[in-house]
Amino acid sequence: MHWIDPAHLPETKGKVDRFLLNPHGDADGLLLTDGTEVHFPPHMSKPVLAALKAGGEVKIRGVRPRGVDMVAAVSLQAGGGTPIVDQGPPKEDAHHKEGGEHKAEKKHVPDAHKPMEVEGVVKRVRNRGKSRGCQAGAQRCLMSCGSAGTCAWFCTARRAPR
Repeated sequence: MHWIDPAHLPETKGKVDRFLLNPHGDADGLLLTDGTEVHFPPHMSKPVLAALKAGGEVKIRGVRPRGVDMVAAVSLQAGGGTPIVDQGPPKEDAHHKEGGEHKAEKKHVPDAHKPMEVEGVVKRVRNRGKSRGCQAGAQRCLMSCGSAGTCAWFCTARRAPR
């Protein structure tokens, strides 16, 4: 949302409880201690992780989708630090040669997943649209429902951000 002026968006303040990771290991959100989920694009992962720490104060400017306890952040600011503003993903000039020819694009190769079993209490169901994810302690979980109405939770160990 690099075209939105964050100064004109509502501000949410709180303390960082934990960071949320996507399947590639990049931070793409965080939970505040009051339970509010904050989403930001993964291209903001490195500057956000460098500026914010668990337990630290944060100011978020963003939009709140209807009926969901979540903020889609356009700007995040630690304490009195400099705001980290979503300027959009980096330009992919490396994919183009002079003369308009395309280079071969690097494709993401997913890490191998190992089977595991987890027992515990689901701490929070995450607001990730159709993925129906959750935080279960140190695990990242995904619920899959079949056509017969049966559902199963699949959990993976949480990895450190890259």
